Amino acid sequence: MPRVSPLPLRAPERAASLLAGGLALLLAATGTVQAQAAAPGATVQNTAALQAGALSVPSNTVTLRRQGACVPQVGPDGSTASPSRTLSFVAPGTVTVPYTVTQTGLRAGAVTLAAELLTPTPGVTVTVLAAQSGSAALQPLTDLTLAPGEQRAVLLGVSASGPVNGPLLVNLTATCADGTRDASNVTRLDALQNLTLLLTHTVMPAQASVGDAPTFTAAVQNPAGSALQTELRVTLPAGLAYVGGSGSLSVPGGSVRQEGNVLIFTGVVPAGRKLQVTYRAVVLAGAAAQLTAVASATGVLTDGTALTSNEAGAALSVTAGVFDRRATLTGEVFIDANGNSRRDPGETPLAGVRVLLANGVQSLTDDQGRYTFRNLVPGSWLVTLDRGQAPFQAAPGLGTRTVDVAVLTTADFALLRPQATLSTPVRDGGSVQQGPLRLMRTVKALPGGGTLVTLVLTSSVPVTDVVLSESLPDDSVKEFRFATLTGTRTLTYVLPGPAADSDPQLSWRLP
Repeated sequence: MPRVSPLPLRAPERAASLLAGGLALLLAATGTVQAQAAAPGATVQNTAALQAGALSVPSNTVTLRRQGACVPQVGPDGSTASPSRTLSFVAPGTVTVPYTVTQTGLRAGAVTLAAELLTPTPGVTVTVLAAQSGSAALQPLTDLTLAPGEQRAVLLGVSASGPVNGPLLVNLTATCADGTRDASNVTRLDALQNLTLLLTHTVMPAQASVGDAPTFTAAVQNPAGSALQTELRVTLPAGLAYVGGSGSLSVPGGSVRQEGNVLIFTGVVPAGRKLQVTYRAVVLAGAAAQLTAVASATGVLTDGTALTSNEAGAALSVTAGVFDRRATLTGEVFIDANGNSRRDPGETPLAGVRVLLANGVQSLTDDQGRYTFRNLVPGSWLVTLDRGQAPFQAAPGLGTRTVDVAVLTTADFALLRPQATLSTPVRDGGSVQQGPLRLMRTVKALPGGGTLVTLVLTSSVPVTDVVLSESLPDDSVKEFRFATLTGTRTLTYVLPGPAADSDPQLSWRLP
């Protein structure tokens, strides 16, 4: 321990008087031989003494810590006996645990990162990941190069492929090249059971012809820690028929039964195990081009907990084969100007009109008014038009109707031309009747000048898009519009002078 040489006092009495006056010796916190020989991070304590003759005065105590070139610090700290925190995650599943790594040494250095699972558990893995914002996927991370005082966020990715019973202890260790390390940073994870049935459903091959019998496979995992009484149901679409005796289960003691077009597979699935069922279904003549078998599953645990699965569809594409009998429906949508119920030269096709079948399938007419439905099952089909795009009355028998579709069937839509604008002159007190509409116009002179014009418009049936207009003496136009009209509407307006003869114009559409 270092000594301080005696002060050059003239007499011990002089030193004693100085001490009595409150003189004390303070030792500065400077490096010593003892501190330099200690390991990085270690501490030593130094003191000094003031001697004046027979007097000896001790100094304060100074604690010195050696600072290394690379010193990693991981936060938060924690031990197996006292973890820094407790987090929850769902198993099977994945969770990320955040940490920070700081380099408190004197120089930049490489820091190696290591993830540890302190409670080894089958199906559980732990990986160090880079915590980079905006990254499409988290990337594995093994080391960092950090400047003095630099801090970096990292993650521990914990993944469980199956149920986990009991807590998990995970740890992150950071080590510099000279062996300096921070090795006690433990986090506790409490696993929650993911009690949802995940169902998959596939078919091989995914393409078949009439008469083929592809193999379908459905599988569901028991996520619980106890046995699961499972029922898996498959609904077959029209065009697919179950091949009797082809159904099988991957667990012993299971059963297969059929109720109409529904297949029912039942069995007990042990904890953490998978139930897999297979069956074959034959493609029938007249099947649609796309067939989808839909599966779902339910289960009950030994404690009575009920679980359900997602719906899973296995899609099969049906190609034309030697037994193919699918049909095509085609036709035209046009304005039947002469009312003869057939498309004549010069008659207007309607492009972009939506033609619909009863099953929701639809087709848009091309620039020639033509539409086509292919791969239909032969039989009766209801065919209709979207009235929002073709708001015209159809010729008798050539509007919405049921069509017997065979190999190639044609169904045209002949629509009547909208009623023409009514331009017959209307005089005072006169009236005109055309189609379902009747218009009466009266004119009455008002005291002091001016004229009252009254128009009475009557329709015997509902009509739409009604427009009534007539020219005024100043060459302007008086106009009345109605989205729909049924019954009688009385319209009036006043002119400042006499009313001139007028030819009201009237147009409308039938719904």
